[in-house]
Amino acid sequence: TAVYAFKNYGGTMSISWEEMRETGNDDVRIFDLVKFKRDNAAKSLMNRLNADLLQATSASKEFFSLAELIATTGTIGGIDSSLGANAYWRSQEITTSGAFATNGLNDMRTLWNDVTRQGQGSPSMTLTTQAIHEAFESELDVDVRYADASKLDRGALDLMWKGKPVAFDTDVIAGQLYMPNLDHLKFVVDTEGVMDFGEMIEPADQKAYTSKVVFRGMVCVDSRRAHGRITGITT
Repeated sequence: TAVYAFKNYGGTMSISWEEMRETGNDDVRIFDLVKFKRDNAAKSLMNRLNADLLQATSASKEFFSLAELIATTGTIGGIDSSLGANAYWRSQEITTSGAFATNGLNDMRTLWNDVTRQGQGSPSMTLTTQAIHEAFESELDVDVRYADASKLDRGALDLMWKGKPVAFDTDVIAGQLYMPNLDHLKFVVDTEGVMDFGEMIEPADQKAYTSKVVFRGMVCVDSRRAHGRITGITT
């Protein structure tokens, strides 16, 4: 049985006495200030969660990253994938892929098929870096036909691989590409810690108000072999 412990994240939102004085005669403006600060605090926390999800390794107080969850090594959920009896607890992986123009599409085909033949379903999407995403688009845009010679229009709004979206994120590790199966990747959140804000409190020694925002959850997999990744891609 794989067991995952929740991880706690949080931050504070503060409104200074000067800010309150500047907006003190306008109820709407003070409300807008609080709303603006709440939105910023929540977005900052979400950015932190995104960065942790896509980093190489996680600290003890952070939830597992994709690089750890979608790998052939490591102890995830309390199960050590290095043990021979736990070979089922290993993702599909292609390492040192090399130049995308030479090997990229072939490696993507192989990885997709390696994931699919595990019997857990096919990948739900492809996630990679901006550089690899652009290299992928270049491979799809080799031969172009223009329906209207008076207006030459290039560049796709959405890229797909085998009918599933291909996306990029600036926090993805350089040279890596992931093919997760979202049916077997869970983002579990404590119902009491869903970006919840506490009451605005005035500290005893400050002329200000502060509030805490908290998040409690974990990213986990229930079948590691249902996911795949490619490493060592160059562009």
